[in-house]
Amino acid sequence: LRRSWSINSRSKIVRTSGTRLGVNKIVKKIALGNCPHFWGPGWGSKNRQNSMIENCSHFLDMDWGSKKLQKIAKKRIRKRKEEQKLDPELEKLFNQLQIIRENERLALIANKLNKEKSLYLRQHADNPVFWYPWGQDAFDDAKKMNKPIMLSIGYSACHWCHVMAHESFEDSETASVLNSGFINIKVDREERPDIDKIYQMSQSIITGKNGGWPLTIFMDHNKFPFFGGTYFPKEDKYGMLSFKKILNRVLDFYSNNKEEIKNQNVSVLEVFNKLQDRESREDAIDKNTVNQLKTQLDSIVDTINGGFGSAPKFPHFPSLSFSVDNCTSDLDRKKIKFTLDRMCMSGINDPVDGGFFRYSVDDLWMIP
Repeated sequence: LRRSWSINSRSKIVRTSGTRLGVNKIVKKIALGNCPHFWGPGWGSKNRQNSMIENCSHFLDMDWGSKKLQKIAKKRIRKRKEEQKLDPELEKLFNQLQIIRENERLALIANKLNKEKSLYLRQHADNPVFWYPWGQDAFDDAKKMNKPIMLSIGYSACHWCHVMAHESFEDSETASVLNSGFINIKVDREERPDIDKIYQMSQSIITGKNGGWPLTIFMDHNKFPFFGGTYFPKEDKYGMLSFKKILNRVLDFYSNNKEEIKNQNVSVLEVFNKLQDRESREDAIDKNTVNQLKTQLDSIVDTINGGFGSAPKFPHFPSLSFSVDNCTSDLDRKKIKFTLDRMCMSGINDPVDGGFFRYSVDDLWMIP
């Protein structure tokens, strides 16, 4: 055998001399014997041959083997190359998973709510968001890192607080935006009603809309708010932008409009001062005051769907009661009747137990 055949440096089998008797058998034996995957007993089995086809890159260089085996080898090598093309995508997914796990690990360290007395705050201690309780540490860090503050106020019995927590605060992607761009403060409204009162009023001044819970406020390290809202969905729906889009727009606004934010802070402070002055005075309610209030309510009447303002739509029973007591024309009466009819025929009305739900999330009074 050694006299008739030799194997060159590229593992090719080259015939040197001798007869062609039993050539195929001899060549196969030498090739299998030369393959590092085939040392040991049983090297000629089908499993061994398949393994060689899978693993020996020099197989296609050999001048032996049936066309069928060559075809199998080429097919398997081509398949392996196609599989290797997917590797970068799998690696990308793996890296994203690693980042998510790292964020969750860091959140357990950075989330500062686990030692709070409030049950509501402790419910958020496992969030991937780096929460702070209300305190000077949060405002000092916001100043040091030059980040805006995202203040979230809620309470344990609030349905939409839990919805937003599940959709956004437990979501790793949203948490990543919050952690990288904001200092995040969580407040229990039942523990700190004083803070809730201030920022509910701020939200109404800034947006011109009603407040509610969860209350979402964006402010600077001096505790002055520059934007606010209530519930924000994870994706665009109910005619509202997704929370992630809101966060990115707020970051952009905060970075590029510092002077405008300062001016807005002055305006909000002026309104607060006027409100405090008004609370300290005891002015009599005269005809002028009543007419002013009627004019203000008329300016926000929804003539298409009834009620006052836009979504989320509250019944505003005190405003309706005032309108009933002070209507002076048939047009006024028709407006009130239209609002009540729309409410009775829509989803905000409970047809089983009677009464009305607290509010609807849309303009049509349909989704309570």
